[in-house]
Amino acid sequence: MVLTKSETQIMRGVSIVCIVLHNLLHWLLPTVENEFTFSRERTQLFFNELSNFKLDFWKDVFSFLGWYGVVVFLFLTGYGLSVKYGFSDSNSNIRPGEFIVRHFKKLFLLMILPYLPFALKAILSGSYIQVLSQLSLLSNIVNPSAINPGVFWYFGLVFQLYVLYALLTAVKKGNSKRLLLLILNVVSIILLLAISEMPNILSWVRHNSIGWILPFSLGICFSRNDIFTKLYDKPWKNLLWMFLGSVLIVLSNLNYLLWVISPVFSVMAMIAVAKLFCSINVLHDSFVWLGGLSAYLFAVHPLTRMLCIKFCPTDMLATWCIFAYLLISILTALIYKKIHAVVFKRIL
Repeated sequence: MVLTKSETQIMRGVSIVCIVLHNLLHWLLPTVENEFTFSRERTQLFFNELSNFKLDFWKDVFSFLGWYGVVVFLFLTGYGLSVKYGFSDSNSNIRPGEFIVRHFKKLFLLMILPYLPFALKAILSGSYIQVLSQLSLLSNIVNPSAINPGVFWYFGLVFQLYVLYALLTAVKKGNSKRLLLLILNVVSIILLLAISEMPNILSWVRHNSIGWILPFSLGICFSRNDIFTKLYDKPWKNLLWMFLGSVLIVLSNLNYLLWVISPVFSVMAMIAVAKLFCSINVLHDSFVWLGGLSAYLFAVHPLTRMLCIKFCPTDMLATWCIFAYLLISILTALIYKKIHAVVFKRIL
């Protein structure tokens, strides 16, 4: 198998740190990311900021590139589902209806408690439809721009991918499944290329599963082909893939076509990072632990971000403030994990 359980947890741990920092810093810095739409001007601004070298350049890096952590989570979703349930096998052990309901419940229960303050605010302002669409995980389809907090768009996206996986595994022939997945990738890439000059439509597509088929299917592909193991079987290869993938991620933001396929580069780099971290005990243990907490950290950090921005000093860009926000988010996630286990014990 290409990835061990520890390596996937490290990938989750590193990715959630990227996401949590990104979702604060892109509110505070001018280096806005190319996540849902593409702009060379944003990329040029990022390069300009880097050229004026400062010790805190890492803030611009997380602000502009931290969203690639989402790509890694989508890759791991496809990888994990394929490892757990199988994909090419003709006798898949998934009952689509049961599978979809179970995963909807899992996402809903993870989201509901951290969402309550935002839901209450929306209800008091009369935005009942917004709350209902978010609770039903349909906001991505209905009105992505109304999702509040915006981070929660991921719940609707990943639910769509669960539905897609269930439908694909309902196809009995393994070759047909692989062919359908290939067709979906081709359609996704062609669609993204066709709407390159339509930012509103592009944003909608990138809020929904059709815009993210590539990293999801890449995870499935990696789980079913041990041939990829040879790409990462030496430390020097991991250093090469980490460096090459990182450079390609940055450069891909200069070209629309490369940006469309840039999820491949982020996965390439993150797998190498996980392999390298496994050889350093303190990094291995720290990020495996964070990986185990990543789902809860993802769910609560929009709330801690809002509170930090509201109550922290005006200069939220101070390094100590940023790390305090990260620490508070982690502590809140630990508390939420325990609360979640107690409150939803019988349901889960």
